[in-house]
This record gives sequence, structure tokens and C-alpha cells, in this order.
Amino acid sequence: MPDGVVIHEGSTDILVPELHSSGGPGKIQGGVFFNEQMAFNRDVSVMFLRAVGRDLTVADAMTATGSRAVRIANEVKGTQVTANDISPDAIPYIEANIRMNNLDNCAASNRNLHSLFAEEAFDYVDLDPFGSPVPFIQSAILGCRKKGILAITATDTAPLAGAHAPKCRRRYQSEPVRGYMCHEGGLRILMCSIARELA
Repeated sequence: MPDGVVIHEGSTDILVPELHSSGGPGKIQGGVFFNEQMAFNRDVSVMFLRAVGRDLTVADAMTATGSRAVRIANEVKGTQVTANDISPDAIPYIEANIRMNNLDNCAASNRNLHSLFAEEAFDYVDLDPFGSPVPFIQSAILGCRKKGILAITATDTAPLAGAHAPKCRRRYQSEPVRGYMCHEGGLRILMCSIARELA
């Protein structure tokens, strides 16, 4: 079992690196990333998939410790979950979390998400990269089955909200807005970027 601390989120125990991001914007500390501040984001994933109310194949494409994937497998009935991360350092955490929660509906995967989604398709694809999701959106779309669900998290909020306009123009081909509408503008830019890939 890898070194770390066990935290409790929802009804799931999760082994995370002892040095992890616990406040403010996430920072990679060590080889495997975990941000406690994203617990609400993971709660929303679980609640949403419960509301869908049908059996689902799920891919957590960039799972790191496996926190979201393991929570979904443990807390949402009828799910078959692939917990994928390209980092070999992440796999021991994913496997430990699967074992710790006695899950037979969750499997660890150590693949590049582009190759994973070129070969497999899922009912629900979760894309939560460290930074911008732009380089991965097209592959994530290909990894969705017909009538599938794509969930995307973007943590590069400063460019989206206009603090780094050149980065926003380069990544998202959009001009960000400043002022009180900056966060809504950033969300619209992200949705537009996804819509362009879907077109």
C-alpha cells in the first residue's frame, strides 16, 4: 500500500498522499494529485449519476488517486467504473482505494486517455485534468457512447475569467470578459469550446 492518509468522503474511504492540496487552487505535490477542495465537485458527480437512475459504464479519465471513480463505484448502484490515469505513480493509490472499499465494479487503468477512448466507449465520461481540458475534449467526446454524458472540469479559471487574456485566446479561441460577469463569461467560453468540438 502506498504512503498516505485515509480521508472519508461521502460514504467512501480514500487513501490520498500525505502531502496534498487542501486549500485554494490545487497544486501538484509529489507524484499524485488530490485536492480536498473539490469534494463538492465529487459530491455533485455522485448525486447526478444517482439521479440518472440506470446502469452506466463510467470512465474517470484522469483519476489520480481514484477518489471520484471509487466514490462513484461505491455510492452509485449499477455502475461499472474504469479509473484511468497515465501516471504509474497513481495506480497503487487507485488499487488501494478499490481494495479498501471492497469494490468489484471498479478497475484501475494505466493508459493515455487518447488511446483508451480510441478503443472503448462509456455512458459517462468524466474529464477533470490539472489545468485546461482543451487538449483532451475531442478524445473524451469520442469516448462517449451515443446519448452518453460528458462531464468536464476546468481548473484554469484565471484565463477563462480574463486575468490572462492571451492564454484564453490561445487555448479557447475566445476573448474573455473582465468585471462582474467574468465567471459567467468563463463558463460560456468553456461551453463554446466544447460545442465547437462537438460540431
